[in-house]
Amino acid sequence: MGGVVVGVVAGFIAVKLLRALEDDYLVITTSMLSAWVSYIAGEMLSVSSVIATVTCGIFIGWHQHEVFTAAQRMRGTAFWQIVVFVLIGLSLRGIAMRRSGVGHAFSLLAPATGMVIFVTIASRFVWVYGVEAIKGIVWVTKGRKMASEDGDSCTLPLTGARRRC
Repeated sequence: MGGVVVGVVAGFIAVKLLRALEDDYLVITTSMLSAWVSYIAGEMLSVSSVIATVTCGIFIGWHQHEVFTAAQRMRGTAFWQIVVFVLIGLSLRGIAMRRSGVGHAFSLLAPATGMVIFVTIASRFVWVYGVEAIKGIVWVTKGRKMASEDGDSCTLPLTGARRRC
């Protein structure tokens, strides 16, 4: 129960503070720090700091449409996705080490990863040059001549940018 109270108080203070701020990046930083402050406050008061952090996040999330603009919500979502991605990446090494070592995990995942990369690049080449061939056939059957830039797809499969070969 104590963690919920700490989370609600931290969330209430954070919402009041976030309403006063206008800079997008400052708002995102404050939202991140509010979760951290609620965790530290829970630790200092000897209550469940995880419950305090979750409650603070739920409280801020409940008031997000009153507090954040659409641009702030979009930037905040991108920021939190990056944070979660980095945290998962940091924890994966520890998981791999506990299971059987990084070398074993790499030896299992490297061939599959290589195949996915190879198939992706090969399918892009097949798609781009296949479409160019079909487009050429259609233009020839209609009796039209292709413009010089229409057939120039030298680097498109790898970069997405067209240039002359």
